[in-house]
Amino acid sequence: MKCVELVRTRDPKSSSSSSPSPSTTPSTHSTTLPLPGSPDHQSQEQLQTNNLGVVALGGTGGRFDQSMSSIHHLYILNRERHATLVSDESIVVVLGAGKHEITCNLDIEGPTCGIIPVGSSEATLTTTGLQWDVENWKTSFGTQISTSNALVGPKVTIETNAPVVWTTELKLK
Repeated sequence: MKCVELVRTRDPKSSSSSSPSPSTTPSTHSTTLPLPGSPDHQSQEQLQTNNLGVVALGGTGGRFDQSMSSIHHLYILNRERHATLVSDESIVVVLGAGKHEITCNLDIEGPTCGIIPVGSSEATLTTTGLQWDVENWKTSFGTQISTSNALVGPKVTIETNAPVVWTTELKLK
């Protein structure tokens, strides 16, 4: 996968600067994607051809509301391209509905991992490659969620009927 660095750009014809709103965060001020219909926007076919991905550094940690905003923007970015949040302590990605085969780098990832139904009222999961694998397991906030699971090897398979967040511990320290 190729990675692309996003840099906020201003319309040179515009003399006004955008003012922050309650729905904007420092991460949205520094990462702006071209909107559909704009001259710089790429179609879904072009994105698949280019295989561009986004890696956002420092996307979690600190204030909880800012971390949740980063995850919110991760969902938005994943509509058009693969996006990953990387912090000092974790890697976070959104997995859409379907079956996902994940290869973890055990030199820097794990052992702790989790699958969290953020953005879905409920998800049904089947997993392999985890210490506590599940089959047709329903997960939702207020019932049960998969945190503090553990990788048992580099290969993990996750099948989900709804989008979920997959996170692994990052061992950089």
